[in-house]
Amino acid sequence: MLSKAIVYCIQCNSLQCISCEKQMHNSGHLKHHERLNLDAINNERCSIDPSHPAVFYCSTCSLLFCYSCYESRHQNTNGSEHKLQKCREKQKDIVENDNACSQTKGKTIYPELFSTANNNDTQKHSSSSTFADIPLDNHDAQFISPSDQQINLMQTRISPNVTSQQKQNAHYISKREHSNDHISHGHYQPNPANTDSNEVFLLLDGGERLTVNSESDFIRQFKCSQQDPKVKCVSIIGNTGDGKSYTLNQVFFNGKQKFHTSSTTESCTIGVWSTLDENQRTLILDTEGRLGLSQNDNIRNRLLLKILCVSDIVIYRTKAPKLPNDMFQFLSDASNAFLKYFRKELENVMKNCRIDGSMSAMGPTLIVFHETQYTEILRDHLQCQKTAVEQLKERFEKMNLSYDAYSAIEYVGTQTPGGESTDFRGIKAAITDKLENNKIRSPRNLSVIFKVLKALNEKFNHAIPPEMPSTLPDDFFTCCFKCLSCENKCTLAANHQKEKIPHKCDKRCSYNKELDNEVWKCLQCPRDGRDTIVYGKLITKGDGLVQGLLKYVWSGFVIECPYHSEIYRSRKHWYGNNEPKD
Repeated sequence: MLSKAIVYCIQCNSLQCISCEKQMHNSGHLKHHERLNLDAINNERCSIDPSHPAVFYCSTCSLLFCYSCYESRHQNTNGSEHKLQKCREKQKDIVENDNACSQTKGKTIYPELFSTANNNDTQKHSSSSTFADIPLDNHDAQFISPSDQQINLMQTRISPNVTSQQKQNAHYISKREHSNDHISHGHYQPNPANTDSNEVFLLLDGGERLTVNSESDFIRQFKCSQQDPKVKCVSIIGNTGDGKSYTLNQVFFNGKQKFHTSSTTESCTIGVWSTLDENQRTLILDTEGRLGLSQNDNIRNRLLLKILCVSDIVIYRTKAPKLPNDMFQFLSDASNAFLKYFRKELENVMKNCRIDGSMSAMGPTLIVFHETQYTEILRDHLQCQKTAVEQLKERFEKMNLSYDAYSAIEYVGTQTPGGESTDFRGIKAAITDKLENNKIRSPRNLSVIFKVLKALNEKFNHAIPPEMPSTLPDDFFTCCFKCLSCENKCTLAANHQKEKIPHKCDKRCSYNKELDNEVWKCLQCPRDGRDTIVYGKLITKGDGLVQGLLKYVWSGFVIECPYHSEIYRSRKHWYGNNEPKD
């Protein structure tokens, strides 16, 4: 007889009975999966089909769902990234690990620590409850064993006599892990709601040096629940002092200071800092501000271009009253560099590392976040029938700049009068919409993103003169060798000698007698649209060894074109023979 399903696992995307749920999530990384009970929410109906009782509530969409509507409507629109819970009120996180735990009012209790006298004193002044909010007195909270707590927890979930409010508190099992760092010297610390254990760490320093050496070290820094999750990468660039770090804190972490901010005049972000938002499955990169104090501005700009290349969404943050030409120039240079150098390098990384899947040939989505105080922002004008994005593109075209590398361009403007706080709702909505859109760029594993960044960092790491104009990104990535005769630079990418590719220049070289750099070309090939370099030989390709040597003794050496065969003999006539250059 088939058992009735009572649990839905978000990560497994499957319905499970109580026995299957125990077997699958008893050990390993599966025990941290999020499971929701399928019991109906008390006095709530589905927002899509009111004839069905609601079993899930999405705090992101603010909608109630029955399971059939969730599977057909919500799940197919990337619903797995949304926050599901069992009630409208703020959900409490319950930690399930090897040690049993119970929930206090606003605190997480670790029963194995209640052996000391200090812990007993602390417990006497606290009000405790089990997973299902069943009241316990102080004596029960101290001496109930972890195994008994787990048994009581499971019985509470399947008991038909439990009240609806007790069910709602018992439905959600958090995937967040608690390390022993949360417990020190017999004291326990509360687990704040809506916060992640992932911390910010320095990924690239100001000298373009990676602080981690391998994919495993990179993933370990985030302390994520999954081994190698698929994420999208969001980065932010802009001038120093425009509030890039503050913007990321407000958009992704509800104002909690993950990335360091400062009110001083000096730049507070040096290099590239990163963190992971597991709720939205997003890798977030905070970059060093442009136009700030730096020993070499060109190295910083090249670092920004590398980050732009690995990103799925790039936010350009500016507080300028009017959009400056410098912004358009930088974004255009980044677009040209991506198309000319980075796209080919990305294909090589996918091929050399044997990474499954295809890397999109299109660049990242560009979102210009423009905040002003007194100046009007770009708006959609009905009279001239031009949207804000079309006005941005028109500005690029007026400056004869290209933006072809960006898969899409968005503009988010907000006007903040003096004394008021910035409105981040527009930028939040724009980022959420792009994160859910997988038509052009789909989520990638963290290891893939690190491999791409590491390959780009190893490819483009040569020294750049600090006095070089920063508006010439070709010099950042091209070979620095010059011809000794004509002094023209090689047009290939840097370090192409490692791939055994000779130097190349599009301009015609000049002859230098000291260098003896004379070459011969077939005069008939230009008529056919070719430019063929030929060389002197002893014998032609079609002659045998004996026959060729006899011809050489009688008529001299030969110059042969691969398209027009023999074109010159040094002693073709008894007298009056011309030189090859004649």
